[in-house]
Amino acid sequence: MNFRPIDPAPFQPGTLKSRFSYFEYGTRRDGHFVQSKAWLQGADTVDLVSSGGHIAAFPGAVDFRYKFLLQHYPIRSVEHGRRKVLRERQARWSPQERAGGLHVHYENFSETSSFLWPPEKLHQRNACFWSEHGLPVITDIAERRSDAGIV
Repeated sequence: MNFRPIDPAPFQPGTLKSRFSYFEYGTRRDGHFVQSKAWLQGADTVDLVSSGGHIAAFPGAVDFRYKFLLQHYPIRSVEHGRRKVLRERQARWSPQERAGGLHVHYENFSETSSFLWPPEKLHQRNACFWSEHGLPVITDIAERRSDAGIV
């Protein structure tokens, strides 16, 4: 779940959960819904490079049946978005990695971008969260629906 800023108020440390209640699921591309965030390290080398750090690939890897609830706050304010994306990230993007589909989620941002999301295009984390979003969060149902063309 990527939580998004919906108003231009500056971010205050310690307010993530109280300040951010609107989120979106990752879009259907590498690294969204398909991520290995924890694994048991065996004797084999783990390949993280091929997937940009999203999937731990090694012989005999088996995914756990259920997903962990991942709450991500990638952009916390307008100023944070400009600093992170335009000044800190863009300069270090590798052309080879971008050609392989990595680092493309920020490519449409520029100095004129607001770094704000319209709340009507997001889901809200509220009292109905688990009944409305529980299955997509802890299972692969969203991935399977996307693969079947049902979105």
